Amino acid sequence: MIVGRIFERLEDHFGKGSVFMDIENIPAGMDFRQHIEKILLECDIVVALIGPHWASNDERGQSRILDPRDWVRIELETALKNDVPIVPVLIDRAPPLKAEQLPETLQPLVFRQATDVAAGRDFHVHMARLIGSMDTLLGRRSGRVKRAAAIAAVVLGIAGAALYFFRDWLDSDSEPEAIRACNVELTIGCLKAGGAFGAPEVRARIKSCGATQMVAADDSALQWKDVWTTSIYSYAPGGGGPGGGLDNDELRVGGWGDWYFSLIRFKLPLLRSRPKFSAIVLYAKDSEGASVPLALDRLINAWDFPKGDRLWWKDRPGQRAVSTDFLPAPRKQQWYIIDLTELIDEWLDQKSPNYGIQIRPVHDFGSFVFFVSSKGTDKSKIPQLVFCF
Repeated sequence: MIVGRIFERLEDHFGKGSVFMDIENIPAGMDFRQHIEKILLECDIVVALIGPHWASNDERGQSRILDPRDWVRIELETALKNDVPIVPVLIDRAPPLKAEQLPETLQPLVFRQATDVAAGRDFHVHMARLIGSMDTLLGRRSGRVKRAAAIAAVVLGIAGAALYFFRDWLDSDSEPEAIRACNVELTIGCLKAGGAFGAPEVRARIKSCGATQMVAADDSALQWKDVWTTSIYSYAPGGGGPGGGLDNDELRVGGWGDWYFSLIRFKLPLLRSRPKFSAIVLYAKDSEGASVPLALDRLINAWDFPKGDRLWWKDRPGQRAVSTDFLPAPRKQQWYIIDLTELIDEWLDQKSPNYGIQIRPVHDFGSFVFFVSSKGTDKSKIPQLVFCF
């Protein structure tokens, strides 16, 4: 799909792990207008990807973009209102925008210089031209050319709507020496030196840790169990019906018109005192294509592998989001740290039962993360828990 190709090409240029892509994923219970404005205010550029049928009517016989409640329209209106530069991109010979087809609030888009991107043999030429334009805009606005602080893209008429956010996750705190050290042996020293990637606030907290306790997934006291599951097929020997996952040496998160979730369950170890900060650290393997931003859920039902060594999609336990904030896309061949403090505190206070966690993608648009599971043959890369006191 061309949107996925554009996603990967932009990530290749602006840096792996810098791309956030959100497909109709406004957090439940949140005012989507406020959510959109908060995110778009962090953006330096909006790239509007416009498909050939962007103006076609829905089942009510009305163009979606004419609905004042449509959140794609609200995204564009918000960007225009806040003077965020917009680059329209016409996909596969999409017709140019016409003022008479747009609501008055979006008519300024007609005067933005558009560029074309087609899926055929000219794709790379077209992408080079688009990226060159974006580099120029970023250079004018911030003095930085290949480190976009934040970029968003809205897709119309291709897959409903999509946002891509390129955030400045590539900060100077990631020390190559610390990353290499953690890839050899995960220690609190290399973690505090910047050897694991994650949300900025999580990395800041690990750096301020004092006394620590680290426990690997193969510690028998944890009774660790992890598995990935998918909405499409089993990957088990001989094939299988739809909805299977597999309990093997990796944890998959992502999807392309489907979903891959990972579930992890463990008992809390004997702790020296109540931790001030708790986290899980997972190793992201190398894989093809882009990485994917993540969301963390608490599991609210007991679960196991009802069909043997796989967890079928229909047998997944219930879940609730831990936070409305998304986690940045992991960097491949690097450790990734996720804050579990809120959950661990709840389990210690017995406010909720410990059924474990679920890691899921925030979209299913051709991006994946492959973490090493507890069954990984390289024991230096299996998951670990970190507690700071």
